[in-house]
Amino acid sequence: MTTYVCAGLGVDTDGTHAFLAEHARDRGWVIDRERFTDEPTGGPASARPQFNLAVRRAGSGFVDGVLAMGRDAMPSTDEAYEAYLHWLRRHYAFIAFLQPTTGRTQWRQNPGNVTNDHGGHRP
Repeated sequence: MTTYVCAGLGVDTDGTHAFLAEHARDRGWVIDRERFTDEPTGGPASARPQFNLAVRRAGSGFVDGVLAMGRDAMPSTDEAYEAYLHWLRRHYAFIAFLQPTTGRTQWRQNPGNVTNDHGGHRP
């Protein structure tokens, strides 16, 4: 598993990667030493070269999937996101993300499972 962070202004990139890695280890996933971060460029939201590299790493079989903080870290259009999901599924990989919630903790996993592959669940 690799981690991906779309770092907005004021985001603690190292802390976010560490949080994602901890979550992955808690689920029994092996974390790859390679991690990916896109910084704001002022360009289109779809221009996320590090996300593309993370997806290619998963699709090439180096990792099982890409773990990110939320859907907003993914490509901006549903069509682009869906294309990534289809491509990864054909390559036996997945995208997983945590959902923001209100309450004591800022982030938590989707109830029951981490969502991937068009709403399917990976145990």
